[in-house]
Amino acid sequence: MFVSCFPRPLPHRSTAKRLDVSVEQLFNPLLGLVDSMTDSDDDTPRWKTSQVELSQLLESDDERSLSCNKKKSRHVCFALEPETVALIPSHRDMTDVEWNSLFWGCDEIDQNARRNRVEFQVEGNWRNVLEESEFTLCSDGCLYHPVTVEIHLRNLRAQQVALANAAALVAVEVNSKKRKRATHLISGETRRIRGAFKRLRATGALPPQ
Repeated sequence: MFVSCFPRPLPHRSTAKRLDVSVEQLFNPLLGLVDSMTDSDDDTPRWKTSQVELSQLLESDDERSLSCNKKKSRHVCFALEPETVALIPSHRDMTDVEWNSLFWGCDEIDQNARRNRVEFQVEGNWRNVLEESEFTLCSDGCLYHPVTVEIHLRNLRAQQVALANAAALVAVEVNSKKRKRATHLISGETRRIRGAFKRLRATGALPPQ
């Protein structure tokens, strides 16, 4: 069973320069493409420059489609194979692992939305979108944005400092029962953080020790 370094990401990727983006621009791809694109040095209005670029893209698409239509069509034959039917189990019959692999909870959706918002701000616009080769591949098979990895690392290091401070306070605790309980909790959190760092090193996000 694979253990993920991070919570699962949203399927779509986000947007290295800060840009003020409205709600309409986020949810309207064409509007976002026209409004946020060009950094031209001349006096041409941004919307006109973007419109020219958009028309050029559409023309190139039309040319490609025409060239494809000129090619001779080929007959494709498929081998006849027996069909199999995969039954989808009822939600009552699913285990917790199966359910969690198919559906996201409200907390995960909220966390993913906040992560996407940060990634949009980091990348700035579509010209700065990172390629998949620049992402970090985790043990669960998902790709994670470098800024997400960096935020996760900062959180882990902050937790390390907090645990060290807590351990110093526990060391001077007079009540032996409280000291034993706190020491047990700190040990568990320390193991969890070490495991997270180990998984990050396995992905290449951290250099090996």
